[in-house]
Amino acid sequence: MSSSEDSRSDDDDQPYYIWDGDQHCYVNEDDIPIIWTDGSCKNNHLGPDDGASSGIGVYIHGKKKWSKHNNKYPHTNQVSSHCNRYTVIRYGENIRVT
Repeated sequence: MSSSEDSRSDDDDQPYYIWDGDQHCYVNEDDIPIIWTDGSCKNNHLGPDDGASSGIGVYIHGKKKWSKHNNKYPHTNQVSSHCNRYTVIRYGENIRVT
């Protein structure tokens, strides 16, 4: 393992994660795969009915990532941030990290 693959730093507030070649993803100290999520809303200042557009993104590693446009809920930053977590929790068992 090289130091560039290790997330540990002098800052104790940062979570520990490391690349696991067997699982083909980053894992925490308990060997649990880490999945990054994000939600965003373009033109959030315009409001959900006046041109805002939102979506979610999921990142596991360089080749395993996806995003989805929100076609169901109001277009706001708050909704997209909550939807991304809900999506990963609901479908997490079906998301293969490899």
